[in-house]
Amino acid sequence: MSEVRITGVDLSTEMLAVGREKVARAGFSERVTLLEGDAEQLPFADETFDAVTVAFGVRNFADLPLCLQEMRRVLRPGGCVVILELSTPQNPVVRFCYECYAFRFLPWIGGLVSKEQGAYRYLPASIRAFHKPTTVVEMMQQAGFTACRAERKTCGIAHIYYAVK
Repeated sequence: MSEVRITGVDLSTEMLAVGREKVARAGFSERVTLLEGDAEQLPFADETFDAVTVAFGVRNFADLPLCLQEMRRVLRPGGCVVILELSTPQNPVVRFCYECYAFRFLPWIGGLVSKEQGAYRYLPASIRAFHKPTTVVEMMQQAGFTACRAERKTCGIAHIYYAVK
């Protein structure tokens, strides 16, 4: 078995700088490469990777269907995509509690601690505006993936999406 190599991509130069520092501090600089890039035009050849993962980022993609097509393009046959993303719970009781926390408490406490209340208002608003899990699964299928599914986590506050090329 070959050594695992990880390539990360982000649009933000500042996020990449923080990431590179963390990678170096953990002693993984030989295995982890972080590059500036756009998920709509990944800077890799076709069929480069065995897996593509995204955690808490696809809701910020400008064109999710295009990004899913790009993920599929850079995957080798049989490769998988795994996406972890926040979502709005469908259960009315859970949704009420979640929205009280996300839209009232989180901006207030986050603003007190960080002095950046706007960021803590953006987060729940972006989650509310994101697609329903069934729609994300349909988009994955339309991008050409197979075995597409969404797995509900934390009472629907998050979902893990799986698909295979």
